Amino acid sequence: MTPLAKAVLVGCAMEAAAAACFAAGGFGPCGPSNPLGFVGLLLHLPSFLAMAPLMSFATLPEYVGTGLMILVQAVLFAAIAYSVFRRRARVRG
Repeated sequence: MTPLAKAVLVGCAMEAAAAACFAAGGFGPCGPSNPLGFVGLLLHLPSFLAMAPLMSFATLPEYVGTGLMILVQAVLFAAIAYSVFRRRARVRG
């Protein structure tokens, strides 16, 4: 399996776990209602920051923004995993 394929699988798995934490945590009027939701929020913070410019100018429905956020975070996780796999392959030589 190529490093890119491994990275995509790892990125999707990490995003599935982060999305599960985010969804299972629950939200109150001021944010996460328990520690699990806070962990999910922290894991998704990079995608919130990456999506902020787009979401401030676009008038997209909330479900589209949520889907884009999940997609961006999966790409970010896959990029991190790809860099780790490539570095590991280079070190092993």
